[in-house]
Amino acid sequence: MKMVMVIFLVLVSPNIFASKARMEGLGQDSQTGSFFLPDSRSVFLNPGFINIFNNYIITEWGEVNQPDGGSNGVGTNPKPNAEGGFFQEVNDFTWGVYLGNKTDINDNWKDISGNKTFLTQRNPIDIFFGGDAGLKWGSRFSYANSKNENAGDGSSVSYESNHTSIGIGFGLIWENLNLYTDIVLKDKSVGANEGVSSSDAGMVYEGNLGLKLGAAYQLLGVKLFGQYETNGFELHPNQAGSSNVKYEQKIITVGAGKIHEVANNARIITDATVNVMSDEGSDPSSVTATGSWTMVDGVSFLQGESSVKTKKTRLNLTFGLEADATSWLTLRGSIKQASLINQHSKTNASGASANDKVDKSDETTSVSAGATINFGSLKIDGLIGTGGDGIFNTDNLLVRTALHYWF
Repeated sequence: MKMVMVIFLVLVSPNIFASKARMEGLGQDSQTGSFFLPDSRSVFLNPGFINIFNNYIITEWGEVNQPDGGSNGVGTNPKPNAEGGFFQEVNDFTWGVYLGNKTDINDNWKDISGNKTFLTQRNPIDIFFGGDAGLKWGSRFSYANSKNENAGDGSSVSYESNHTSIGIGFGLIWENLNLYTDIVLKDKSVGANEGVSSSDAGMVYEGNLGLKLGAAYQLLGVKLFGQYETNGFELHPNQAGSSNVKYEQKIITVGAGKIHEVANNARIITDATVNVMSDEGSDPSSVTATGSWTMVDGVSFLQGESSVKTKKTRLNLTFGLEADATSWLTLRGSIKQASLINQHSKTNASGASANDKVDKSDETTSVSAGATINFGSLKIDGLIGTGGDGIFNTDNLLVRTALHYWF
């Protein structure tokens, strides 16, 4: 019966592509969209794209059994990260409202081992506005605010933990040139939400000014792109004898991508991207004997380490295919690998260095596949699978599903 329903859904219509599922199926960044492949997710990278992708409504149903923890909130109950929005063109302007888009900037570092966790973004809202007068421009304002009242020391002490984040973004599209910036103005959490003592109520997590600057240029059918990103945080224990924890991360990305139209109904997508990621952290505090924060590629700096630096350089190669199997079904797949350059190093405070050339040991090859089912203006996107064990699983034929309607 399940397969009958799937076949019924598939048997139904020109393609407007959108959603995280499509980006992941083609090996691209599902959070902010691709640097070179146009998609509705591109509005989070460059808000100027609202002048190209408008007059639609989209709902993202989230991942299968995604924990409501880490960068998505506090807790461990399986809960999809639901999100969605509405974009409409009015004369020469476009506006939009998007609910639930949780950015990864800084949130991943709010979980301190030792059962101390700060509130992260909850129920964020993004408001878009832009126009087209020969020069396409767009802006984005994001806001999130939340609070919890906690009981500590066996419920004898009550205190409130809260979080506020504010961000803005701007983008321009002029002929073959794209320019954009994204700024996190505020990312502050007060009170360790799952702390075990009243002193945790005074702990403050304050994100540094988060900044992205990027540009892309179309040259001879190839999109050249580059981006600089910096972010980080300071943790103020506000406890006697404890110093502040500091962390800073910088990421430089340069690359090139091309969409090869091999037929009227098929496209091959290729890109090569170099990422240089570096970060530095220090924790001279005594917040917790087991406190740690994860740096690049899973390396952590621990409580008591005065300075730890890591650096990772990687060349990512991606090949993808997207083809219209019929008028009502589009299939896609990709393979991605960190080839030729894949090196990671760590240096601690004493100057000792341990180089770990990941390309000599780790397997970085990954594959993804997905589909879009077309019902005219109504479309369903989903992932068929990632990584994979070679099994076509009909119990979860489409996951990370999105529903969008264009008008």
